[in-house]
Amino acid sequence: MATAKSDVWTLQDAKARLSELVERARSGRRSVLPDVHDPWSASS
Repeated sequence: MATAKSDVWTLQDAKARLSELVERARSGRRSVLPDVHDPWSASS
């Protein structure tokens, strides 16, 4: 089941990268969007 395991890690890596991008967007756009709600933090 190496493929399934690699798929899981790929999804986790993608989620981590998305979270990092969201954090960067939040810090950069905090003055424009004071309270941004991203679906990833809610689902995690």
